[in-house]
Amino acid sequence: MKLCILGPESKKDYHLRLIELSKYHFDKVLYAPLSGVRIEMEGEEFTPYYKSASLYTFDAVLPLIPKSLAHFGYAVVSLLEEQRIFTPISSSFISHASNPFLIAFINQKLGNADSPIKVYLSVSRDALNAILPKLNYPVKVHIPKTKRQQTSATFESESSLKSFLDTIELLAQPIILEEIKTSKSLKEMDVLVIGNRIFAVRRVGDKKRRCRASKHMQEFVLRMGKLLKTSIFQARMIVEKNSMFVKSLNVSPALSRFEDVFGNGMVEDLIAFLSKECEEFYRRHALLTFVDRLVEHLRTMGGRHLSKGDRENG
Repeated sequence: MKLCILGPESKKDYHLRLIELSKYHFDKVLYAPLSGVRIEMEGEEFTPYYKSASLYTFDAVLPLIPKSLAHFGYAVVSLLEEQRIFTPISSSFISHASNPFLIAFINQKLGNADSPIKVYLSVSRDALNAILPKLNYPVKVHIPKTKRQQTSATFESESSLKSFLDTIELLAQPIILEEIKTSKSLKEMDVLVIGNRIFAVRRVGDKKRRCRASKHMQEFVLRMGKLLKTSIFQARMIVEKNSMFVKSLNVSPALSRFEDVFGNGMVEDLIAFLSKECEEFYRRHALLTFVDRLVEHLRTMGGRHLSKGDRENG
């Protein structure tokens, strides 16, 4: 089997280890920076290439997409899915991860009525004016990441929030307001999912600590993976006992953040899972193809017998 890893142009340590360890599971491994990939139109077909290599010639593609290239990454992975190339991170996940409004809607789709955070979404200051006096302060504001920086701040009053909104440029820029629930049990966690395995990390001061994922949290996170049709992903969540809120999704799982807590086996776990899932994917595909052909053959034979009988009766 052949593997292509789509990633950022500047590789980190875990990218290098992904490449090396993949060679023990795949016959050929190519690391292709997404910035070097192009899509060619050939007749009515679109084909993604890295240099002279068509990505359709690979059995598996692991997309570790830089957020700045998420829209292009979505297009590439969508094409791979259409050609039934195995990829453990879906185009649906990439689309949601790159759109803050879709991330907020995930909570609704997961039936998360008892969310620990109330959220408001807008693309302009004017659209928020009507609700500013009604908010329960403190309120946290997020201006999703741009090429320069990410703006995030907490405000204790309407006047301080208005002053902030007046001083920043908000042309067609998404704004997310969060009413913060005051609770000692409220936690912010980073969660990494590899298949059915869940790794949770919480930052306490300058330190990272592993967290135990409750049964309710495990069900919630795995349900999210099924909803987005992805088997490897990272999410940042706000958790309070059995209520939780998906705050952001990472299109390129930060394995080093989890390795600091769980050890260097994270890369090995990911590659071993990737290899196993790839084999199972093509095994299922071969079985479904066989069944489809068998059904089509039986339909054809049935049609032939019917035609012969009609002729005899005629």
